[in-house]
Amino acid sequence: MAGKPKKNDNKNEKMVDDKLVNNESIDIETLKKELRKELIKELRKEIEDEIEAKKIVTVEDNKEKPKKFRKIDRDEYVEVMNYTPSELIYVNERTQQQWNFSKFGDTDTMPYGELVTMKTTQPKFLYKPWLIPLNEDVIKQLGLSSVIDKIIKVSEIKKFYTLSIEEMDKFIDDLNDDSKNLLYQITLEKVNHEEFTDLTKIKFLQTKFEKDLIFDWEV
Repeated sequence: MAGKPKKNDNKNEKMVDDKLVNNESIDIETLKKELRKELIKELRKEIEDEIEAKKIVTVEDNKEKPKKFRKIDRDEYVEVMNYTPSELIYVNERTQQQWNFSKFGDTDTMPYGELVTMKTTQPKFLYKPWLIPLNEDVIKQLGLSSVIDKIIKVSEIKKFYTLSIEEMDKFIDDLNDDSKNLLYQITLEKVNHEEFTDLTKIKFLQTKFEKDLIFDWEV
């Protein structure tokens, strides 16, 4: 008589596919799988964190950093420009030294210290502005950035007379009253000195400014 299968008295063993397998072996294999999953999960998180950190660094690097301006010595000469539509004369009240500008856009140089004195004694020259420094560091050091940002740039004024009538119309509409008046005065000077002679544009600008541009002859 065939003998009966030997009774498995080991509680840590069980039959799987007619094979005797140790329960402890199954637990170890399961544990290995779980550990692998955890390691992969942690590795993936580390990689994602590293990528995110690089993105943050890139964003910070791409942020516009405030520009530092160079400190100007009082004796350093600075180029300045007449920002009025006609003749401009500046006189130092103490030394009586004088600077003359015949028309808009004329330039000259003066010591930075003179501009500091001007700001204290005759601030209208810089705040109207009638005279503008052509140096960004000087503008910042004198605290004139907000003033300069509001005015029409010289390059824009020069380009204005080459625009089409439609472009002129839009350009003027975007100006504040002070800038419109300045542009009118500059245009008037140009017309009177025959530096601007396009009659079609002159007629349009007379209507737009609601002011005469030509007085000596009929348009």
